[in-house]
Amino acid sequence: MMLGREVYSPADLVFPSQKIKFTTESEYVSRLENSIKDAHDQARETLKAVQKTRKRDYDLRLNSKTYKVGDPVYMLDTAHKKGTCYKLSFKWDGPGIVTQQISPYLYRIRHKNVVKTVNHDRLKICKETNLPKWANQEIDRLTGLLGVDSDETIYCLCRQPDDGSFMIQCDWCDEWFHGRCVNVSEEEGVRIRKYKCPNC
Repeated sequence: MMLGREVYSPADLVFPSQKIKFTTESEYVSRLENSIKDAHDQARETLKAVQKTRKRDYDLRLNSKTYKVGDPVYMLDTAHKKGTCYKLSFKWDGPGIVTQQISPYLYRIRHKNVVKTVNHDRLKICKETNLPKWANQEIDRLTGLLGVDSDETIYCLCRQPDDGSFMIQCDWCDEWFHGRCVNVSEEEGVRIRKYKCPNC
């Protein structure tokens, strides 16, 4: 493809074939240009056929999984942490809660105070019955079981129930706080790895 002709092999050197003679330089350049064009066209056609075959094989093996908002899931963590044995470390992080389906293959997952966008290939359903407290509260909030009219549970410094606004959980006492009461916006809450409330 690069030279526009067949590359000589040892057999060609031992049994030389009749060489094509060109009368002019323009004839040689024209033939070389056509040979390179033909080689690239053939390569493109071959690549298209290979891509079509690989897509067919991938689609046959594709295991598309759908998750609903509020489903507890595990997230595949392939990061290698320094000082730990990769083979013996736990590969699944979580549980996390599905908060939004961005596309048929992308989901937004909340794990405590961290929100991640994860492909469905890196998720698996969590079948644990004893979920953390924050996970159960997040599921209730997402499924609408915990609304403004619920007076059973009170939170935050203001001792008011969840009104549907942004809330953040303290990683020390596991208490939930309204973002407006502790001066933490939703954008800041996503970036906070570990939140410590004023009481702690």
